[in-house]
Amino acid sequence: MCTVSFVKASEGVEITSNRDETTLRSNAMAPATYIYKKKELIFPKDPQGGGSWIGGNKQGRMACLLNGAFDYHHHRPPYRHSRGLVLLDALATEDKDDFINNYDLNNIEPFTLIIYQNDTLTELRWDERKKHIKKLDPDKTHLWASATLYGPEIVQKRKEWFRKWEKENEISAPYSVRDFHYHAGEGDPENDVVMKRGSYLQTVSVTSMRLDDVKIKLIHDDLVGNNSGDAELFTDISK
Repeated sequence: MCTVSFVKASEGVEITSNRDETTLRSNAMAPATYIYKKKELIFPKDPQGGGSWIGGNKQGRMACLLNGAFDYHHHRPPYRHSRGLVLLDALATEDKDDFINNYDLNNIEPFTLIIYQNDTLTELRWDERKKHIKKLDPDKTHLWASATLYGPEIVQKRKEWFRKWEKENEISAPYSVRDFHYHAGEGDPENDVVMKRGSYLQTVSVTSMRLDDVKIKLIHDDLVGNNSGDAELFTDISK
């Protein structure tokens, strides 16, 4: 997985994720609030690993995970735990910078993690050997695609689609970027943003997470099952 966008929309910040996964994997549950390591979090749960790929906390921290770092890598289990639990730990750790700098990633499969909080946007990539930490401009739009599914040419093409869509559409309107996540592409089912390869690998969901002054809201569209749903978590950031 996945294709992920970050935009500043009207009076809010949005992260939207297309989850590309095998349909043989257990279907994710609709978003809900959970207590994880004594922290109240909101996320759609992956019942197979117990974690998630997108979620937020009461401090207004949002995080989204993609499989792979920079290049395709070989899957070499057993790993210490799933990457979906890394995302939950990123939300449950009291200080995000402490997580980014000190979290032990030994024997964790490569990933890219996007973290937003307090108008700061950070990209953390783990390539099995070292962390690569990059601060990004939160006033600009950004797009990522999973290195395990898309080579550099396809990733670049997706970014070009996104820039073209951004020029032609009112990106500041709430949730307008979802149109890109459903419709962008060139008619190639293997590489369009809603994709399908073979009998089992496809985009299984489109999930938007929006932060405003008082809450985080998740809108989750399950494209292969019946677990679509919305959920909200009111934050402490306005206090």
